[in-house]
Amino acid sequence: MGTDSGARKRGQVLNVDEPMPAVQQSRHILLDIMQQSRHVHWTFARNLQLKFESKGKIGMPLGILCSLLGHKWGDWFYEAEDSCLQARRCLRDGVTEKRGPVHTWGEWKYMAEGSCEQARLCTRDGAMERRGPVHAWGKWEYEAEGRCEQSRKCHRDGAIQQRIEHNWDGGISLCVRCKSPKPCSHPNLVSNGYSQGGQDWTENRCPDCGSEWTEP
Repeated sequence: MGTDSGARKRGQVLNVDEPMPAVQQSRHILLDIMQQSRHVHWTFARNLQLKFESKGKIGMPLGILCSLLGHKWGDWFYEAEDSCLQARRCLRDGVTEKRGPVHTWGEWKYMAEGSCEQARLCTRDGAMERRGPVHAWGKWEYEAEGRCEQSRKCHRDGAIQQRIEHNWDGGISLCVRCKSPKPCSHPNLVSNGYSQGGQDWTENRCPDCGSEWTEP
């Protein structure tokens, strides 16, 4: 059996200055890497990469280096003036990766007078994005004297929002406006137990809201 002049023994250092067909070279490099530990893989590939780059070459055989060290990506760039699709290229093997659209949005603007729908346009490809309604609310105002219903009105489309806003005025148990009792979770409840008619009872009193009740 003849001896292949391109063959290498295990562990022999590859001389990148020696001419070798690209396919044969790739096979030898891959076999060498597969026979070494993970750390040696990286060191071998990195050293070989530096030697290739020092000679003004882009990477050692295409795809092999990047499969070991990962791609060395350049910056993202737009593919066209009126497009929002972006791409970037590997500085080693020229592989291209794409993403998008990556829009450059303008300011939100109301779409029409008397409307609360807003839209914005991309300054590159003219794409539109919408949101809303985005109301321009006025101040909350009580609807009637002695009541706690409040409402406010949008200055643009006239929409009305309502809520109930009591005035407890310093923590008293009744609302100053509508006289509704203040909800209380009875955090300081005082309970006293007693027996009457053969039945046990509990007398409860809340010092916060003044509520009193008895339960078995």
